[in-house]
Amino acid sequence: MRRIGASTIWKWTFLLMFLLFISTEIYVVTSMEDEGELSSLENGWAGASAFSDELSRRGFDVRSLLTTPSLLHEEEDPGNTLLISLGPQREYSLSELHALRKFHSRGGRILMADDSGNGNGLASRFEVNFVRGQLYDQNFVSSPDLVKFDVNQDFFDGTVLMNRPASLSFSSGQALIASTTSAWVDRNGNGINDNISTNQGEAPGIRYLAVISDPDFTEHGSGAAVFIADPSLFMNGMIELEGNME
Repeated sequence: MRRIGASTIWKWTFLLMFLLFISTEIYVVTSMEDEGELSSLENGWAGASAFSDELSRRGFDVRSLLTTPSLLHEEEDPGNTLLISLGPQREYSLSELHALRKFHSRGGRILMADDSGNGNGLASRFEVNFVRGQLYDQNFVSSPDLVKFDVNQDFFDGTVLMNRPASLSFSSGQALIASTTSAWVDRNGNGINDNISTNQGEAPGIRYLAVISDPDFTEHGSGAAVFIADPSLFMNGMIELEGNME
């Protein structure tokens, strides 16, 4: 199997952080109950400990939120802080959404990666929606689950590999990663593009995998937010793979 290089993932990750104007402090929220495999404390293949450790090694003050993000509205320096939410296992409560909205309105930055739709309570505040259903595209590596995307942005020109990604729709902001025109979303979960025979809404077309909020969208204050339709980008197993994507 052709593998994505760790250097490619780190380059993409830190360029996103540059885009979010990160300075010193990072809060990492994985499972909000800390029960899932995708945890900054988990060392297994699907954990995110390598990601957290690398951030610390590079000089960021990284803290894992083992409860909920409700206390973020008390953050003393939100303009210098990034909240990373990876694969939330439940929807945010109203009190958590209020805290996140206040954190962002005071200049806080948010990076959310999700493929379940549990992040939509927050994403909808930025007119972004995580679309349920696995995305398939013509460019994949070894398995249709491992989809390859070309990224052509001023801050990054290269390729990323996603593992069973979802997709995003949005009415405000800017797309950072897009599929080819052949992509389709498996809305009924049967692994077959049966749009023509069953009218499941699986027609092929361009889909979006990463979106950054519009900085001029004044309703949301001076902070920034990036939404990514695949939390596996931050997994130990993805980061530690050797070799480079061709």
